[in-house]
Amino acid sequence: MNRELTEVEKIQAELQTLLENTAATPEQIKQQVTKLRAAREKAKQDLAKAQQDLRQVLTVRQEAQLILMGMLD
Repeated sequence: MNRELTEVEKIQAELQTLLENTAATPEQIKQQVTKLRAAREKAKQDLAKAQQDLRQVLTVRQEAQLILMGMLD
């Protein structure tokens, strides 16, 4: 299955590459870690917003089913 990488996945790959580079400086690594944390936080906020929007259009039964499936909190 070919899909586009998420922003978080792209930054994780960049960080992995950076860690494999023995010439990478601690400052470069720190900057990439900060970038990854920010991207993860944004993804978490985006997910919370999407779940909130979804709840607006679901019936109580549908919401309960999605909660049981672990798709909603």
